[in-house]
Amino acid sequence: MKNCPKCNRSYDDDSLNFCLDDGEWLIEEGSEARTRSFSPDLTEDPGEAPTRHKISKTDETAVLPTGAIDGELKRDGASSKRSYLFAGVAIVAVLLAAGYGLYKWSPFSGKGSDAPPPEFTTERLTGDGSVVHAAISPDGIFLAYLEVIENKITLRIKQIETNSTVEILRAGEFSEIGNLVFAPDNNFVYFAGVDREKLRSIYKVPTLGGKPIKIPISTGAFSLSPDGSLIAFYGDIAESTETNISVANSDGSEPRKIISRSGKKFLGGSTAWSPDGKRLVFVEGNDERIPDPLLSLGIYSFEDQSVKDLGTDRWEYIDGSGLVWSPSDNFIYLTGSRTGGETPQIFRVSVQQGNAIQLTGLGSSSWGLSITADGTRLVTTEEEVKTGIWVSPDLDPMNAVEVLPARGDTWSLDWTTDGRLVYVSDQSGAREVWVMDADGKNGQQLTNDRVAKSEPVVSPDGDTVLYWSPVEGFQIYKLPIGGGNPSRMDTGAVGPNNPVFSPDGKFIAFDSWPEGMQSIFRMPAEGGRAERLTDYFSLEPSYSPDGSRIACFFLDGKDQFLSLAIIPAEGGTPIRKFEVPVSVISSRGSVWTPDGKQITYLVRDGEKTDLWAQSVEGGDPVRLSEFSRPWIQRWAYSKDGKRIAISRGQGLRNAVMLKLKQ
Repeated sequence: MKNCPKCNRSYDDDSLNFCLDDGEWLIEEGSEARTRSFSPDLTEDPGEAPTRHKISKTDETAVLPTGAIDGELKRDGASSKRSYLFAGVAIVAVLLAAGYGLYKWSPFSGKGSDAPPPEFTTERLTGDGSVVHAAISPDGIFLAYLEVIENKITLRIKQIETNSTVEILRAGEFSEIGNLVFAPDNNFVYFAGVDREKLRSIYKVPTLGGKPIKIPISTGAFSLSPDGSLIAFYGDIAESTETNISVANSDGSEPRKIISRSGKKFLGGSTAWSPDGKRLVFVEGNDERIPDPLLSLGIYSFEDQSVKDLGTDRWEYIDGSGLVWSPSDNFIYLTGSRTGGETPQIFRVSVQQGNAIQLTGLGSSSWGLSITADGTRLVTTEEEVKTGIWVSPDLDPMNAVEVLPARGDTWSLDWTTDGRLVYVSDQSGAREVWVMDADGKNGQQLTNDRVAKSEPVVSPDGDTVLYWSPVEGFQIYKLPIGGGNPSRMDTGAVGPNNPVFSPDGKFIAFDSWPEGMQSIFRMPAEGGRAERLTDYFSLEPSYSPDGSRIACFFLDGKDQFLSLAIIPAEGGTPIRKFEVPVSVISSRGSVWTPDGKQITYLVRDGEKTDLWAQSVEGGDPVRLSEFSRPWIQRWAYSKDGKRIAISRGQGLRNAVMLKLKQ
């Protein structure tokens, strides 16, 4: 039972989060009233923090694996420097709440702010929880947003004042759409799209509908100049560590590179033009800053080609479509997070002083950002995610039943040798490691240090749990299965994450990004220096049941999309390669079936995320599940090879407008 704290209306449907009468956030009966999701006193958002290889959005998140436009979303989150580029489609939110709400939020400032934070009211522009990405037109009249209809993505335009909506792109015309940008004259909506032939380009479509016009620029992250004559866009060179930002005419002609980085320095996908069109703010990263946050803001001058830092603030994550420059020229707004484990929020950065202040709270995450020409209104996409755990009596995920209700959020899971489940959950208010029986009973919290954790794995002997933390530049920790003090493993690698045990328990494999190229390493399980197994872009290692091979996702430089590979356990070049769907969720990794005959992975299909399997002998992949909602987030096979456990999540994602008081 839930109640509205404003009108006292009661609801038996626990899936509702907002009151249908006044839009207030519902509270569970008997609990204290909570403020709406922009309130600063809420707990950390349940979604997983973006990690470097996952920001390329995450299926859950709003930011995508390399090779898709944003896609993953947020939940896990992003790794090699090419990971920061894509913006647009994040996890597809699931239909849920209805209602409209107008409420005031009292913002709080960060350290060193040069001006008091602005007062603003917020208004939800959509209410069904199914919006993927949204942008407001410069005149403030229209809202462009992406939505999924019968598992196919579509682009809609809403006239905000009249609340009327039209579809301007046929559902399913593109397999991926992201990074919505209105033309300065309001007449066109630009977007990054992947067509059914797996080709990525920028497109523009008339605001009131019409045939999309292709602009021959292959990117997932771009911005328009104030007069609409130029496009700044992100690019990278697959076979090297170079990332760059280029500028072209609005029709894609005369592209020229203006900024490039390589090695330990890299560029992110976010850019925004100054109101006079003479400067460009961009995101730059430096692996030498590990374990501190990697990212910073820079400003490029078109007049003298100079680059200068914008302030001293450092960021763990900045959304690929989350940078805007205020028309007053005084501020830059962004959606991002300062440290690992935090969810993206809206910040305001002073152009003159460089100081950043946080505007929104931690009750949910914010994805993407756009601003009106008068600077009075910002639009973002607000998301909240809940996940639970399901267990099947056999290897069929469709037979799984819920054992841990989706009241909070979980970050992966694994089986113990005695048939229990180890998982990371925020059910106690922080992302801690838990263990419970396979039927959901006898839950026990194993850690209590309030440091964000993710992806626990149990050793073959059942004595140890490994997990990695996005805090301090990503680190791997070892924990006794019975609880106790976790110890950080000295891998000697840069930002290690995604650890897995070899079946014999002798090695731990993980991915890392030396010299800007994400690669796979392994180290002795008892400790010691790690050795590099791949010298090409590769991530998310998974051992075969016999320990002789490793499955991973990789990029060989010949294609802009990831593939699945099998490599020897000792490392080297792939011995088998498999094409995977463009919407594969690489940041969820791959898992071998217990018999070693297939490799499973997740594929996003509209609002659905299902488990697929690729035979190691070749052939087309096959779908193993057919869920509508909630979608699958993680999965693990039991140590005896007889059962499968999955975590399933459901997201609410709506367009929200912040009205700044002048």
